[in-house]
Amino acid sequence: MERPFFLIFVKYFYSLLTLLAFFSPVSYSIWLFLPAIILMWISYAFFKVGVYKGLKFNMPIRIQSRSTSINHRKIFLLFTIVMIAFIPLYIKYYTGANALTLLLSFRSMAGSDSNYAQYQSYFAENNLAQFSMLKAPYILGYGILKYIFIFFCMYFIAYTKKARKKEYFLLFLIFFLYFLQGVSRGTSFENFELIIVTLFSLTLRYKLIYNRSFFNKRNLLYVSVLGVLGITYFVVSKSMRYAEGTDALMLRDITATLKFDRDHWIMSIVPYIGSVCMNLAGYFTFGLYYTSELFWKVLMSLDGFPISFLPWASSLIYPNMTCSNVIESVNVDTGACWQPDFSTLIFSLGIPLTYWIIYKMGFFAGRFYNYIINTRDLSYTIGLFYISYEMLSFPIGNFITSSSANQISIFITLFVIYTGWFKKLLIIK
Repeated sequence: MERPFFLIFVKYFYSLLTLLAFFSPVSYSIWLFLPAIILMWISYAFFKVGVYKGLKFNMPIRIQSRSTSINHRKIFLLFTIVMIAFIPLYIKYYTGANALTLLLSFRSMAGSDSNYAQYQSYFAENNLAQFSMLKAPYILGYGILKYIFIFFCMYFIAYTKKARKKEYFLLFLIFFLYFLQGVSRGTSFENFELIIVTLFSLTLRYKLIYNRSFFNKRNLLYVSVLGVLGITYFVVSKSMRYAEGTDALMLRDITATLKFDRDHWIMSIVPYIGSVCMNLAGYFTFGLYYTSELFWKVLMSLDGFPISFLPWASSLIYPNMTCSNVIESVNVDTGACWQPDFSTLIFSLGIPLTYWIIYKMGFFAGRFYNYIINTRDLSYTIGLFYISYEMLSFPIGNFITSSSANQISIFITLFVIYTGWFKKLLIIK
C-alpha cells in the first residue's frame, strides 16, 4: 500500500527534529534527550497504525453536482480585497504600526528589534492580553480569514491543474499580506505556517493531479535549497531583534537552564553548522528538552510516577498546578519558549490515553484521506491539514491550542464537514 503523503511529511519532520537534537550545541546531552525522542517516535508509530486502520474504512460519498458549485474565482477576488482592507487594520490594532511604513523599511522586513520590541511594548501598554468587545471583531475576523486563506491556498495549489496568471498574482498577494502581519510583530511564526501550508498543498497536488509522490530526489533538492534560504532569513531576522543585530550568528542561551555549550563537539568541527543549529534550537529543540525534563524529574519521581499511566492523576498530585507550573517547580526555566502539547497531554491524561488520542487522530486522518482521493473534497482536506499540523506541533509547541485564529479555523472546518458544504470540488481541467 502506498504511504499517504502526510505520513511521509510527519516522518521527515520528526527526523529533522531528531537530527537537530543531536547537532544542537546545548548544555543537554543527546542521552538526556532520548526520552522525548523515543516518545515522539512512538507517537508517530501510533499515528501511522491509526492512519492505515482508517484507510480501510470507506466513508459514504455524497457527490454534489458540478453545476451547483460556487464560483470560487470570484469569491477569491473578493476575499483578496477584504484581506487587503483587514490586515492593515489588524496590524494597527495589535502593534500600533503602519503597514505602509513596514513596507518601506528593510529592517522591518527582516524582522527587526524595533518591530518586536514595539509590539511587546504596545501589547502590554494597551492591555491587549485581556479580552474585550473591541478586540472580538479582530479575533473573529482573523480566524475566519485564516480559514479562507488556507482554503484558497489549497484550492489553487493542490486542486487547480492550471491557474490563471491573475490568480497566481492574487495568491502571491495574500501570502505577502499574511507574511506582513508577522513582520509587524517581528516574529517568524507566520513564515513557518506559510511554509507548512505550501508544502502540504504541493505534496497533495502531486497526488491529486499527477498521481505520484512529491518526495522524489529533484523535489527534495529544491526543498533543501529553499530550506537553506529560509533558515538564512530566519537566523538574520532573529539576530536583528537584538541591539547587537549586526552579527547574524550571535549565540545566546535559550533559557537559564538550557544554555549554549561552547565546548560542544560540533562547535569544534563545523562551527557554522553548530551556530545555525543553535539558532533553531530555541524553537525546535526546546520542546524535546521540556518533555525530557518532564520525564526525568516528574514522571520518574516517586510522587509523579502515577501521572504516567492514570488520567487526571496530576490534578490530585499537583492540585491547582498546570504542567508548566510543575516543570518550573523542578528548576526548569521555560522562558518565552514554546511548550509542547504532547507534554501537556501526558501530564493531564497519562501516556496510554495520549497515545490513544494520537491513534484516533491517525484513524480520522486515514478516513479523511480516503474521502479526499475519492471526492476531491476541500473541507476534508483542511481537516486533514490540521490533523497533520497538530502532529508537527505535538513534540515542539502549541501551535493550535495557543492560537485563537487556528481554533476558529478548526471550528469552521468541523462545521463545514458536519453540514456538508463544498462537496465535490473537482480539479480544474
